[in-house]
Amino acid sequence: DKIFPRLVGVRTLTYFKVYNRWGQLIFSTSTVNEGWDGMSKGIKQPMEAYVWIAEGIDIDNNVIKRTGTFLLLR
Repeated sequence: DKIFPRLVGVRTLTYFKVYNRWGQLIFSTSTVNEGWDGMSKGIKQPMEAYVWIAEGIDIDNNVIKRTGTFLLLR
């Protein structure tokens, strides 16, 4: 399973980033439908809370930014 942004009304994904609870960047992409699988540098990351940040451009050329949290469970 992976976490990735659902783009509704967004024309271009600028970035999608995942941070751990210490603020370290764990995953980053600007490719649509490329998600994070819970691994970083070949190591399974601990089951805990993570923060995601996404930015994109909508069909009217407005910048859309969203953030959220999720729990990684195995």
